[in-house]
Amino acid sequence: MSVDYPFDEHRLYQQLSIKNEQDGLDARTAGKLRGDIRTGFGTSSRGSIPIKGKWYLASYNEIFIHVRRATGAKLFDQNRAYAALGATVNKTTRVEVGYLQQTLSRFNGRAFEYNHTFQLALFSTR
Repeated sequence: MSVDYPFDEHRLYQQLSIKNEQDGLDARTAGKLRGDIRTGFGTSSRGSIPIKGKWYLASYNEIFIHVRRATGAKLFDQNRAYAALGATVNKTTRVEVGYLQQTLSRFNGRAFEYNHTFQLALFSTR
């Protein structure tokens, strides 16, 4: 469904992340509390599995819900699902190439926007 009005997104949030690494598997989970006009809560899970040498597969899912509903807003806000192939460049740098599918609920709660994104990501822990 195509929506013909702008959807500006500017958000500030606090996040608590928990990381667990065991036997080469990397699992992370996070909770987010947003403080924008549509105050809401988000939760995410991310995992990666080594496949060979420096290569790994990664996946991610994040869902946001409204805590305090703005006028006409529904409970579901958005979902982001991601899958990628990654490579460890060195001890502090990783690169990922993946696909992100985002589903957004408009303020009326009846219209949805579906975004499909090719993503190239560079991660550094320096």
